[in-house]
Amino acid sequence: MALIAKKGGDFEAIPEGSYQAVCYGVVGLGKQLNKTFNSVQEKVRILWELPEEIREFNGEESYAVISKEYSVSLSDKANLRKDLESWRGKAFNATELEGFDLSSILGKNCLIQIIHNDKGYANVASVMSLPKGMTPVESTREQLLFDFDEKQPLEDLDTLPEFLQKIIKDAVNFEEVFGEIPETKTVKRDVQRDAAPRQTAAAGTGRTVSRTPAASGVTRRPASRPAAEEPRTDVF
Repeated sequence: MALIAKKGGDFEAIPEGSYQAVCYGVVGLGKQLNKTFNSVQEKVRILWELPEEIREFNGEESYAVISKEYSVSLSDKANLRKDLESWRGKAFNATELEGFDLSSILGKNCLIQIIHNDKGYANVASVMSLPKGMTPVESTREQLLFDFDEKQPLEDLDTLPEFLQKIIKDAVNFEEVFGEIPETKTVKRDVQRDAAPRQTAAAGTGRTVSRTPAASGVTRRPASRPAAEEPRTDVF
């Protein structure tokens, strides 16, 4: 039998360009090993929903999502600091640099620039503040917050998207924080899908998209209120 290599599963990458986005998730990943530099860094993944891009999954339409991983650092050259300051449109002051609560970005709007890597995957190249005159939008997903250091129950971990479960379980301090991993079947959960989506109108399209509840067990916050009730959902 011939050993034949085939192309991986088809996917529709988000086209390159600038997009309005709303943050719906902040997920702590613990201390991750950087094999290239043989160093350990605490990591976090920020997730955004893109109301201008609609994707179909299992017959249901929902807004596309994208995420970016950062080292948890506000040092001068840290990408997290660079993107947060560009997003908020101002530099951090001395007090904020002593400790900034990342949960404050949940529900906040921004403009992100997407570019493709050499494999065709979409990456967040930059994050900017929402231009004046652009109306903030609410996320159709409930806000997702997973604090690694708070030692949330392992049941909470199983409700995260599968790719995030794997990253978190690979953290060098996972057993230190959570203990040994029980031999249970991993619950598969796609960040773009949900078992029981609700429907909401896609702004300006007349179409409906899935309104995705957050995973049960994980810390959840209500979705952002409409702009009419909360005029500025892009400031933190």
